[in-house]
Amino acid sequence: CDLIFHIFLLFGWRNLSFVLVDFIIIGSVDRSTIGAFDRFLESMFVISTLYFVWRITGEMFSTIITSWRVFRVNLFTFWTLVDVVSTATAAVFVINIIVASAFRVYPSGWFDYFAVMTGLFWLKLLSFLKVMNPSLATFVLAITQVLKDVLLLLLILAMVTLAFSDMFYTIISRDFTMCPPDEDPDDGNPYCSNLRYLDVFTQILGNFGYEFFLGHSLAIFLFVIMTIFGAVIFLNILIAVVDDSYSTSREKSTRLFGRARILTVAKLNALEQIMKPKWLNRRDRSLIRASKLLFKLLSLGFFGASVYVITMLIDFVVIDNPSSPAYIAAAA
Repeated sequence: CDLIFHIFLLFGWRNLSFVLVDFIIIGSVDRSTIGAFDRFLESMFVISTLYFVWRITGEMFSTIITSWRVFRVNLFTFWTLVDVVSTATAAVFVINIIVASAFRVYPSGWFDYFAVMTGLFWLKLLSFLKVMNPSLATFVLAITQVLKDVLLLLLILAMVTLAFSDMFYTIISRDFTMCPPDEDPDDGNPYCSNLRYLDVFTQILGNFGYEFFLGHSLAIFLFVIMTIFGAVIFLNILIAVVDDSYSTSREKSTRLFGRARILTVAKLNALEQIMKPKWLNRRDRSLIRASKLLFKLLSLGFFGASVYVITMLIDFVVIDNPSSPAYIAAAA
């Protein structure tokens, strides 16, 4: 069931985001061209968002009433934060189309937000898939281990990038033949502007180019040192660290997969506990009983909203209304 909602959330959002991009490019959207399948995906995006908001709320509430320590330990992990943040971004967009409109001219900043949403939804799907298969769990969790192991190496890379960038800038920027004062920094020599950091970073990783250093013997010498560091030293150390981290993850694959599944089962069990009828929770304190009642009312509200969206979808498909049901259902 969760896998289906993850897929609907991701692909429903992809469909909706592409329509929003077309709206900016073309200036309008011909809703008569929106097919029943597209309407279905958009509606399922809204329903999936409601489901995950309900799910995250229930998991957080259930861990809080269990123990604050359990709540903190569970919340401040990478994959839990991915689930929470991705669900929150989806909820913000759904609220936005309820308050305003889905198909309108969004400022450019919104599209940066949409791009982040897309990445988060892919990570959310990846986070769920790691509990489906032991080999996949090893690959996914090994990535986390690799990132932890290369943090200090990435710090060294950042320091080296800054050092060479500033040295090249000091040498080249004073040469007016290479850095004319009236030249647009974005169109000229990257070592005349802040683009030098990006250029040095790509050169260290193998995208070599020496044309910007010609005419300066010291710059050429520094370029040779930089390429030796990047191509010979840094990349080989990085490969060795990644290989060692992956080997370690392979050795712990069974434990990693078991840990991933145990966390998932624990969350499901905790969510089940707060959904039990009142007569099965007689030992609860009054405050906890009241909180559980509020959560059940919230669950009923989300269920009713989902039924409403489905009803609107069926209605629009049957009468072949060209409007988008996700937009109409959310904006109604």
